[in-house]
Amino acid sequence: MSSYRTVEVIDLNVGDEADGDDEGGDEDVVVVVVVVVVVVVVVVVVVVVVVVVVVVVVVVVVVVVVKVAVE
Repeated sequence: MSSYRTVEVIDLNVGDEADGDDEGGDEDVVVVVVVVVVVVVVVVVVVVVVVVVVVVVVVVVVVVVVKVAVE
């Protein structure tokens, strides 16, 4: 969903730059930067969550295997 929002913002930027060159362009750059930062933060958070989940699953599997092997 984030990528769709980014595409919409970029499309709006093209329209705004056509309307007002300087002021609209500056605001558009700020909007694009904010959107990019938000998307990057969301992606990093998702990646971290996935890595944590994978690590937890691996640890649980290793613990279960060790317990079964010991028994």
